[in-house]
Amino acid sequence: MAVIIGSARSDERSKLSGGRAGDNNGKEVSTQAFYMHSKGWVGLRAKDVNLANKLAKAMKLACDNNHIGYDQSQRLGAYNNGIDTTIDTETDCSSLVRVCLAYCGIRVGNFTTANAVAVIMATDLFEKVIVKSVNDVRDGDILCTKTKGHIVIVVSGAPRTATTKQNDNPYPVPKRTLRKGAKGNDVKWVQFVLQKDNIYVSGGCDGDFGQCTKNAVIEFQRKHGLSRDGVVGAKTIATMKTI
Repeated sequence: MAVIIGSARSDERSKLSGGRAGDNNGKEVSTQAFYMHSKGWVGLRAKDVNLANKLAKAMKLACDNNHIGYDQSQRLGAYNNGIDTTIDTETDCSSLVRVCLAYCGIRVGNFTTANAVAVIMATDLFEKVIVKSVNDVRDGDILCTKTKGHIVIVVSGAPRTATTKQNDNPYPVPKRTLRKGAKGNDVKWVQFVLQKDNIYVSGGCDGDFGQCTKNAVIEFQRKHGLSRDGVVGAKTIATMKTI
């Protein structure tokens, strides 16, 4: 079975900007057979197989949506409109990967191929893998060129062995009460759950319990009928474990 990758590639004129919105030739945002880029690939592999599979699904959805085209000058269009947009819009390769991460509940700041590896690795949800050939990649891997250039996601052809973690969450369940000002991997656990429950957390899983995280916790508590104090105590943790 061929290994297939998906990405945003170029506009309908094979240029980087200036074309019409949307995918006008079916190739602006599309899948293709895996290849080794001339600049080499840095592989970023999700620690959790379920996240990897969801990333592969997200990129396939984007590639199949002909409302998403390529234009570097309007690169945030798909991020603002969503992966299932019915409005003709635009993206570029790095912004499209950001769209796929958002689809999986992972919110990160704007990035380009120049700093994508650093930004994505900062979520602590990925590990780097050496990519020397097609045999080194797996479905859901994010592949970024070693220097500024291109970024793709492996969408099929290289399945991973299922190894699930509790609630698909790679961070440790809190053993303490968490409130504004707390920091650590258990805060990342809370932030991961909030995003999985489709509640926005600025900065993603950064491990810093700031005002945005407190607001998100209050929204979670409201959504699930809990006392809305913005503090993650035993009852809130117990409910979060079910998400």
